[in-house]
Amino acid sequence: PLQSSARKQAAQALRKEKQSPAERQRLVQERMKKNKALLKQRIEVAKKIREQKRLAAAKDANSAARVPTTERVRSQGGPKFQKKTTPTRKELKQNTIGKKPSIPKKILSSVPIVKRAFKPKPEEDLYGDAALSFVTGLKLGVYTDGRPLDQKRQGALVDWLELLSISLPPELGLHALIDDLLNNMSYVSQGRDKLYEQLDKYPLANKYWSDSCSKGRRGQGQNCGLWKLLHIVTIGFAEHRGGLEQQDGSYVDVPMTSGPTFTPNEGAAIIREYIALFFGCDVCKNNFLSKYDDCVSFGRCDRMPVDARIDDVEDEDWKELPLWLWEFHNHISARIVQVKAKRDGGRDDEVIGIWPNAETCFSCYNIDGSWNMEELYAFLETAFWYASSSSDFKLDRALKDFDKAQRMSSSSTGTGGGVGVFTFFAWVGVIAAGFYASKRKNVWLADMQKHTSMPIARKGAAGKKA
Repeated sequence: PLQSSARKQAAQALRKEKQSPAERQRLVQERMKKNKALLKQRIEVAKKIREQKRLAAAKDANSAARVPTTERVRSQGGPKFQKKTTPTRKELKQNTIGKKPSIPKKILSSVPIVKRAFKPKPEEDLYGDAALSFVTGLKLGVYTDGRPLDQKRQGALVDWLELLSISLPPELGLHALIDDLLNNMSYVSQGRDKLYEQLDKYPLANKYWSDSCSKGRRGQGQNCGLWKLLHIVTIGFAEHRGGLEQQDGSYVDVPMTSGPTFTPNEGAAIIREYIALFFGCDVCKNNFLSKYDDCVSFGRCDRMPVDARIDDVEDEDWKELPLWLWEFHNHISARIVQVKAKRDGGRDDEVIGIWPNAETCFSCYNIDGSWNMEELYAFLETAFWYASSSSDFKLDRALKDFDKAQRMSSSSTGTGGGVGVFTFFAWVGVIAAGFYASKRKNVWLADMQKHTSMPIARKGAAGKKA
């Protein structure tokens, strides 16, 4: 196996050497063309969804004008009713973060043999763990006592939410919650109960972390989910160039805004403040802050200069933040391996904690064993940014939902009669097939008994005789 691996590495290195600069440039242009095509599709879907929302809002406004609500009638002749803060069951169902499994799926997923068919997809585990750690981190870390938030903690929370707003993909389902928190920051800053009130409006579909984080211990996995969230944030930060891409309307389900933008250094500083003020593990926090504040560690100050302006940041410079976080994560993993080996007397090998390894991403390594940063970023992009893939699992779903809504609207206006006739005859066919099967049941059973073996026949005869 070692010789085979060495031959593969030598063959790959030879192919890279033979690859001319023109060929490399051609591959880069093809990839850029695919990304532009995907971006164009996302823009079209965003326009359709915004138009659909605009029509729905106009319809609601017209219905409200025709039929005055109790609150509007009461406000004309007396004091207004107080706004109901407790969300209704319908609102909770609409605001649920993540896809909630159906009752049959819950039952069948608990059956040992059948549950493999209901195993969540990797992107569902990734987004579910990240969303759960985001909400849990706010609940456990924002308020450490009963006092309202001071100006420093409130500013750090606003920066963290704005960073997530420009970085997270819409598939994560957190933008409505983040916008609600930002719009009601003065209310949220008054106390823990006010924060919980806003968070409870958007319940999570997943109450527990996936097995990849919990390792079989139900309720565990906060730190693992936080690492996933940070990787998603940094990759999304690079993909959207610190918020610049959001301003051109290419972000599905997120309206065009002149929102905040951050340089790579500013994004890293926001993550640093979140860890310093809101992360509960003191040992983990001190280790992170010591490495971050040391400019030499992983070359942070050289890779993300403090005085860089956002207009001067090159395309390759946006990738430095996710790559820096990946290097620091590998450092933490190697340190954990050393601590466990010293405690349990196991193997003290830092290579065990390095991710990705050669089996997971063979192209991430050069022939001399060093990292190929271009291939490594592409691997991180594939692992944490499903929205950037050419086979976007959300894009097709959005198009299907839009087409379904168009068909439903057309059928409600009387243009979908053909579909109703087809459905009627389909049900007639199903009923007829069931009636025919019930009539042929005795014939089938007799035929099966005719071809059964003798021992079974004797057993059946003995049972009948008895």
